[in-house]
Amino acid sequence: MILLDDSFASIIKAVEQGRGVYANIKKMVTYIYSHNFAELPFVFATFAGLHLVPLTALQVLSIDLGSDVLPACRSASSSPSPA
Repeated sequence: MILLDDSFASIIKAVEQGRGVYANIKKMVTYIYSHNFAELPFVFATFAGLHLVPLTALQVLSIDLGSDVLPACRSASSSPSPA
């Protein structure tokens, strides 16, 4: 935390913003893990030699880009909720 003045109010505001950033990162990681959990059995089956996945790696990554990353970035950049 870098303080530009000696006001205690600026310390409180900085701590609130830090907590909001932490909460947003936590929401983003939870969303990404919960959304990708359904893909794990297919990935492990492919590694085991069973070809259950009719999609290539590039197709899976492009689907993840649209369905995981963009909504997660939106939830990560949301303003923090008041405590």
